[in-house]
Amino acid sequence: GRLGRQARPLTHDGLGMLLVPFMPIALIFAQTPLQVILARSYGFIALAGFHVASMPLILKITPPAHRSQFIAIFNMINSIAAIIGPLPASWVYAHWGFTANLLFSAAGRGLGGILFLILLLRGGFRPKRSISDTND
Repeated sequence: GRLGRQARPLTHDGLGMLLVPFMPIALIFAQTPLQVILARSYGFIALAGFHVASMPLILKITPPAHRSQFIAIFNMINSIAAIIGPLPASWVYAHWGFTANLLFSAAGRGLGGILFLILLLRGGFRPKRSISDTND
């Protein structure tokens, strides 16, 4: 919608990263199937805001000569995380239960959001200017 057309990729990523940690917390309080559906829908919308903006961000901050390699690395890391992430989560679930699992998930997502915000505020997503760019 309007946000997608007017906002910068960092706005989407920042909003997504700050909203994603609340999805597991919402699931803790869900008591009915409808509440679970609402919590999951909220999580998918928050993740969509992040994922829709990730590719333009990668395109913005990577050097054109190596862009395809950075995109491949980004996709590979996401795939590995999707495979490895459930392993410790299942251990936490087996030993401490579902609520602890959701709290660990929210804490990890929150830490990622905070680190992203710190990097964003420090200007870590500005493309580096090469020497040839400064001579023009």
